[in-house]
Amino acid sequence: MGYVFNFNDAVLYEEWFNDPRNRFVVELEKRLMLDLLKPARGETLLEIGCGTGAGLLTFLDNGVQVTGLDPSPYMLDIASKNAGNRAAGETDEFRTGCDQDGTRRKRGAEGRRHPGEDENLTTKGS
Repeated sequence: MGYVFNFNDAVLYEEWFNDPRNRFVVELEKRLMLDLLKPARGETLLEIGCGTGAGLLTFLDNGVQVTGLDPSPYMLDIASKNAGNRAAGETDEFRTGCDQDGTRRKRGAEGRRHPGEDENLTTKGS
């Protein structure tokens, strides 16, 4: 697996999205995703490499049930926080990949691993 964002990377990534100087790019990306995918309320969406969930929030706000996957538990912590009570559907969740033994591991602020434990995570498996 390639580079996995650490805590500091995740914070800097989120700060970039929230910087008013970058608002045009963020809004353009949201419009592009909605125009291309044309999601309907109640549909489901899986985003692999969801990061802090910025893309998924657009779909949540449009009634789409989402699942976000990312190898970084720190990015998923921010995604979970950003989704807040909007991620209330049965399938709305944020997950890391799989451990090498194929065990699914759900992550959120309460399930964060300590730095250095992520080396065994991979995005392979189901």
